[in-house]
Amino acid sequence: VTPLNKVKIVKKRTKRFVRHQSDRYKKIDESWRKPKGIDNRVRRRFKGQIAMPKIGYGTAAKARGLLPNGFKKFVVSNVSDLELLLMHNRVYAAEIAHNVSSRKRVAITERAQQLNVKITNAGARVRTTYLDIQRAVESMESQNNSTRTMKLMDRIVNDQRTPFQMLLEYDWLFHRIFFKFFPIEDLRELQFNDFLEGLISWRNKSYSDRLSFAFEILDIDEDGIVGISDITRVLENVLHRQLKIGDQVFNRKNFKFGKLRFLGTVEFADGVWGGIEFTEPIGKNNGSVNGVSYFKCRDQYGLFLPVEHIGLKEHYTDAVEMINVFTDGSNSDSFDLESFQASIQNESWMMELIQSDPIPSCLKG
Repeated sequence: VTPLNKVKIVKKRTKRFVRHQSDRYKKIDESWRKPKGIDNRVRRRFKGQIAMPKIGYGTAAKARGLLPNGFKKFVVSNVSDLELLLMHNRVYAAEIAHNVSSRKRVAITERAQQLNVKITNAGARVRTTYLDIQRAVESMESQNNSTRTMKLMDRIVNDQRTPFQMLLEYDWLFHRIFFKFFPIEDLRELQFNDFLEGLISWRNKSYSDRLSFAFEILDIDEDGIVGISDITRVLENVLHRQLKIGDQVFNRKNFKFGKLRFLGTVEFADGVWGGIEFTEPIGKNNGSVNGVSYFKCRDQYGLFLPVEHIGLKEHYTDAVEMINVFTDGSNSDSFDLESFQASIQNESWMMELIQSDPIPSCLKG
């Protein structure tokens, strides 16, 4: 859900107002107090004195009380409070009160999805710790199906304290790894015993098997070939680096490089588009389309593309560097996944690769 009116929030002053002479005397605290003295130079607003709060510093009425996401905050403590926002879901975003239990938070979150109401802190206090899962795995490994193990399972699954639903929705990498490892269409199809057995089997896999699985994650289009396009899309989804004006970018269709000069909506098409200025005449315009100017450049040096067809040059560089390492510097733009997985069964080769220098900068983090 998006806000009804996205207003730009302008803060006229972000510095705190400090009390007069708090910098001079230790006994005077910095917290603001209005000077009352008959001869006080700050109260009389003499030139060169510290600033006093006044109405001119106030935020514009349209933006007053808005969160950075464009919504106003409305604190809810139960489902009934949430239903007050049914007709105001594009003006107000719900924030679950701090004293609400985990069980009620889950109910509020589910109801908010039905009402299409945004919740600012939907993931708070509903996350299962790694320690809970580790204890359940250890209990399964020891074949100890005790009451304690069943309570752990209930806490992780039935009580819905796990963040799976939220992670699968918001974390692209977690979503891809999870459904690649467990070939199911819906999370509700997965039994918790199967989930624990899957974790145990992962712990028993060799390093080469784990690396093979990692490269299957890189194959976005699942054509058996890991190329520059696949790796750049993975990096974008994992690093969450947003495009901004002035970035060095490339066209995903032909891998031509340029500078991002425009980013936003356009009149000639729907959606978000980017305007690229190339260093050679391989474009289609000069930054103008149908008489509307979005940016200025030489004729045939500008090109507009949907934002999903634009990638960051730094991700392209990292992808090329990664492929060169994995193909032993053959300057190829891709490698066959099946033959590569066969080669990494030699664990000594894999350890040499891990210890090699240089390692791609995108892997060091």
